[in-house]
This record gives sequence, structure tokens and C-alpha cells, in this order.
Amino acid sequence: MVQLIYFSSLKIKQIMKKIFLGITLFFTITTTIFGQSMYLEGGFGMQFTKPDGLNFVVDRYNETRPFLTEEMEHFNNLDGFNYGFLAIVDHLAFEAIYTHRSQTRSAVGIDATNQEVERRLRAVMNGLGLGLGYGVTEDGFSLLFSTRLNTSTLRIRTKVGSTDEIGSQDWDEDIYNSLIFDLDFNIKIILKYITIEPYYTFDILPSLNNMAEVNETINPNTFQNDSNELPFQGRGFGLKFLFLLGGEF
Repeated sequence: MVQLIYFSSLKIKQIMKKIFLGITLFFTITTTIFGQSMYLEGGFGMQFTKPDGLNFVVDRYNETRPFLTEEMEHFNNLDGFNYGFLAIVDHLAFEAIYTHRSQTRSAVGIDATNQEVERRLRAVMNGLGLGLGYGVTEDGFSLLFSTRLNTSTLRIRTKVGSTDEIGSQDWDEDIYNSLIFDLDFNIKIILKYITIEPYYTFDILPSLNNMAEVNETINPNTFQNDSNELPFQGRGFGLKFLFLLGGEF
């Protein structure tokens, strides 16, 4: 099994914070020197994806539990809030953006004591994206063709409890926590202070994020019969809607 070197969530967040502050300082100096535009950006992003490895675990969970009254659905949309900086120098654009992508799925069934219980499974990707773009930049309108490298922590969490109480329960410790790298190609359509950004993203090294660990935890009685290689595979199309605050220096 190929894995990334494990980092604690706290250490990863500290590293990303330092990188983010460094990029912010760079953008500020660059835009001040060249007399161009710098924006704060923030909004909502959606990534329509089918993480094959994680959905394999979901399928196996459903197949091996006949007592379920409500099966767990596939993960298909990792969404969340984004915020960062965008600097435009002539026809070039530089971006540093923090992204949150997550989705929670659940299954309901009747246990041996005739109690209705629920399992929840949650996938979370928090990370920093660094982007470079080129295109048309006019007053009040820009059309930029960009690429962005995203470095995130991929965390898979779960919890089980009665349907009445599970909402107030804490999540168990992470059953998977590692870095994940993905690259996206996007088109930024900037209208005054709003950005509409369709994009496509794919994992750079998919074999580094193996969901076999998640399968072993969620399906302890059947994982021995499954493959030891279950790459996450979080590729897919996405869409961001961002508001911009700032302008020319």
C-alpha cells in the first residue's frame, strides 16, 4: 500500500497558514509595484465528483447489511466556502485561495435490539490552491484561462448512534487523514465584482490516497475479500461563485 507520510491536522494547518500569509504578502507587493489590481475573493464552490474508492466502501456497506431500511447514497458533490486573494497584472492573474469541500452521507437500520440506528460517513477536504491564469482583462470584465494546484487534507470521519441522538454526538477520531493533491483547469468570468468559474479537477497521484483503510474500518467482516488498492479518485467538474472586494492600486 502506497501512502503519503502522515502529518497531523494541526501541523498541516500551520504550514498552510504560513504559506497563505507568504502568498498574501507577495501579492500585495506585486500589485503595489506594478499598479494593477488586487482583490479579496470569497464565495461558494461545488465539485460534482464520484470518488470511486470511497463509493466502493459505501456499496460494500449497503450490500452486506440486509437490516438497512435506508441505504447510504454515493458521495457525489463536495461543496463548501472558498476565500482568498486574486491579483491581476496586465493579462496575468495570480491566485491564492483556501477551499473547503465536504459531504456527509448516512444509512439507517434496525439493530438486534430493535432500535433504529444511523451511521454517518463524512468526507472533508480543506486546503490551499495556488493558481496562474492568462486572458483578457478590461475595465469591469475579465476572461481568464487558468490552472490551479490544490494541496489539501483529506479526512474521512464516521459515527454511529440512535437516530434520535446521533445529531448531537461527536464524530469519532478520523479513520483516514492524509494529504491529497489535485490540479484543476478553470475559466474565470469576472463581471465587475463577481466571478463565475467552471472548472475540471483530477487527482495528481491517485494511488497515494487509498480507501482500503476506510473499508477495513467500515466493513470489518468483509474487507479481507476486497482489493488492497482503492484509490479515492476525486476527479470531476465544478463551479465556483465568488464575490470580489478591491480593485486597482
